[in-house]
Amino acid sequence: MATFVHLTPAGNVPRIRRSGIRAVSHGQDGDRGVYLFPVLPSHTLTHQWLRELARWGGQGGHVAVHVRLDDAEPVLVGHYGRPQVEVPASEAVARRLRERLPHPLDGPGPSTRELMARLAAAGDPGAPSALREVLYWLGKRRKGPLGDLARLASHPDPGVREAVETVRDQTKERTRLPYLPL
Repeated sequence: MATFVHLTPAGNVPRIRRSGIRAVSHGQDGDRGVYLFPVLPSHTLTHQWLRELARWGGQGGHVAVHVRLDDAEPVLVGHYGRPQVEVPASEAVARRLRERLPHPLDGPGPSTRELMARLAAAGDPGAPSALREVLYWLGKRRKGPLGDLARLASHPDPGVREAVETVRDQTKERTRLPYLPL
């Protein structure tokens, strides 16, 4: 079964739960259908249109509806607003986006415990590239283990020293700002 996602205004949820997604769009040659996007390993790539739809407004926001189609089900594939080609659903989810590896920054980062283990494994003074990667991920945390990074403030590599300052500034900045849900 091929899995796709359909983005729709939140006001449509009761109707979709009651009777499913209704094909109201007119596609190629006047065929009715709905726009779907293959579910990819990367959450960011799968739901990229949600960000665009949010810009257009709409009351109540938008929701993602996951749809499973039989592998042999014919679907039209192509870029929005351009001619499309009919292929089986299994082929539609196996195209370039599905085959490409997800971006390494998608999804959750390594845990703080894992990052501290990497920091210890880097040694003293440590390989600058490995230390900068650990510092990058620590800078994304709401609170960082700043005390454990004190030894890196005098690292011989200026890039590592700069990354430590960045982590310190970002962590301090995040702890001062209130959390505002979107």
